[in-house]
Amino acid sequence: MHATVKAERGRVRTRPNVFIAALLSLAFMLASAVILFQTWARGGPTGFGFIHDSVSRPLAKAGPYEPHIISVNVWRPPSAKPGPVFAIAARGFRSRLKPQQGEPIILKAMTFNIRHGLGRSGKVDLGAVAETIKAADPDIVALQEVDRFWPRSGFEDQTRVLAETLDYYAAFGANLKIGPTQYGNAILSRYPILSAQNLVMPSLREPRGCLGGTIILPGGNLLTVYSLHLGLEKSERAHHVRAMASYIRSSDTPVLVMGDYNTDPLGEEISVLREFLTDVYYVYERAGTVGGRTKTLSPIGAYRGSTFGLHRIDNIFSSDDIRAVWAGPIQTDASDHFPMMCEIQLGARPDGVASADGDGTR
Repeated sequence: MHATVKAERGRVRTRPNVFIAALLSLAFMLASAVILFQTWARGGPTGFGFIHDSVSRPLAKAGPYEPHIISVNVWRPPSAKPGPVFAIAARGFRSRLKPQQGEPIILKAMTFNIRHGLGRSGKVDLGAVAETIKAADPDIVALQEVDRFWPRSGFEDQTRVLAETLDYYAAFGANLKIGPTQYGNAILSRYPILSAQNLVMPSLREPRGCLGGTIILPGGNLLTVYSLHLGLEKSERAHHVRAMASYIRSSDTPVLVMGDYNTDPLGEEISVLREFLTDVYYVYERAGTVGGRTKTLSPIGAYRGSTFGLHRIDNIFSSDDIRAVWAGPIQTDASDHFPMMCEIQLGARPDGVASADGDGTR
């Protein structure tokens, strides 16, 4: 009798526990469904919703914009020399780069929207992205649409995977966060990254951002590189550029502003940037071939764009103390974007090169 009563009491006590467990399971399933919906509901590489009124509401109703700047961590590759890099920068710091006579600094820079590694085949293959970068051998890379711990890309920290694979310093700036998952821009560099900050900007469809990293070049000279991703709407891009302009102007080093502008380099909405920056491809195109090089880095005919073979929306702009040697897109199937590549020389720009023209283009 006593055993029967005890057994019945035990069953009664377990019923609330089962009920609580069921509620927790249901809550977990609902949370997972929300994350998946936010990731895939709209489809495509930019198909993210964002449940947050201050981000999703129309910019016209958002009120005055306050830049949201976040310091981000810098990853050091295993091959890096031990010890802090700050002392190296302090010894050789100059606010504007002035290389010694006969010792110009030549760099190769690339901007690449990797679409979280989703290639033209329809499969995610971050190895193909790494191979594209490795073949081009750039010193500095600006990446856009980079995943961190997303289910669709195998829960990988894509910035770190690429940095480890290619032996680069790296920084990642998250523009979208849903729990532990993040999505944004990254910078890879052959040279140490002294510091990095991310400017997060509100958007109509998904948060966008501009990641800035200060890089220590040989000899201790500094270069600031920005990896940006502008919005899909013209009014949105204009809003972004106004916010970015003061952020970029605050740099007292030479600058490269690379990324997915989602507009032609002559677009009206980015005219503020053209007031103090130069389109390196335009400069190179005016100058013609240099040293027998062609205007593109791969045999793709008259193609001048870097997205779907139609438009040049992935661009590289520079400050006036950087001279473009050559520039052009690279053909790849690793993403829906082609990388844009350039070789630059840092130092005083020769007279007559990249001066402001009457058409508003630098």
